[in-house]
Amino acid sequence: MLLSDPTLRYGLRVTVTPWLVFVAGLLIDWKLSFVGAVFTSLFILSPKPVPISYAVKLIIVSYVYMIGAWFLFVALRHYPSATLPAVVVAVCLSYKLLVTTKDILTVVMALLGALLIPLQMKTDPNIAWELAIWLPHNLLIAWVVSSVVFYLLPADNSTDSTQPPADQFDESRRWLRLCVAFLPFVAYAFITDNVSAFTLTYLAVQITQFAASSNNSPSMIKGAMIGNITGGLMAVIVYEIAVIAPFLPLVTLTLLVGFAVLAQQLLKGNSLAPTAITAFTVVCGVSLGPLMNEAESKIFVRLTQIAFSMGYVFVAMVIIDKFIPEKTIVAAPQEQQ
Repeated sequence: MLLSDPTLRYGLRVTVTPWLVFVAGLLIDWKLSFVGAVFTSLFILSPKPVPISYAVKLIIVSYVYMIGAWFLFVALRHYPSATLPAVVVAVCLSYKLLVTTKDILTVVMALLGALLIPLQMKTDPNIAWELAIWLPHNLLIAWVVSSVVFYLLPADNSTDSTQPPADQFDESRRWLRLCVAFLPFVAYAFITDNVSAFTLTYLAVQITQFAASSNNSPSMIKGAMIGNITGGLMAVIVYEIAVIAPFLPLVTLTLLVGFAVLAQQLLKGNSLAPTAITAFTVVCGVSLGPLMNEAESKIFVRLTQIAFSMGYVFVAMVIIDKFIPEKTIVAAPQEQQ
């Protein structure tokens, strides 16, 4: 049987699932549909489906964070001097949650609420409300679709599902590293209004990934930069094909080929593939969405923003590793009886 090969099933899951959500978003045109495709790729990259209990908790917490952030910052809208301190506190609490729970997905949703909502609140509370509602909506859509695909293309039950032992680290030191890496840029963004919401949130996710890991060597960060740029350039190719031949079936086929190529690299063990998949989905999302008339400028702006974000991460992590190095805790050996 063709689909009896677990590697093939994994490759099909990684290829088809975000593509289905992306194409459905193009057809139905729900808000922030490309974010749903990004969330879907995060769920589907795992060799096992996300446990129902964890997914339900994550989705509920996301609604609480987003809607709570909207009410908080709508109340602070008439007190601009209080917005930045509130954002700083929210970011610090999010990173405190990360070092204590080690739950990156929950922290990413908390950071989106702490950054996107107040940034959009400064211009239009209605847009901020749509973000507060549709980001969790897309998370829910991503989980439902990925669960259905896991049912149709089951995971390999023989795969060892035990998690490797977590890093033992100094929680206070790691929390400090995260805050020092990101808060200066947050302050600059809210004081000057010269930073886009995309750059701020993309940077938040990347810094969270690297500063919250003991393995953040310059070579690893350079690899992530290459992965982001590769995914972005692939999205440019898809966009140019869509401009030359604006025929929806051809566009969907081109997207499918793009996801298939990246999935193939993932199966070959290319460590850059997960990052490239995310960048490919994000840049395609802002290029092929309903604002197609502005896509030509947006796609190159997004590539520039991604490159800037990764450059900032690289410089910030080099400085932080020099002055605030990670402090790992070596477990004491057990005494022999």
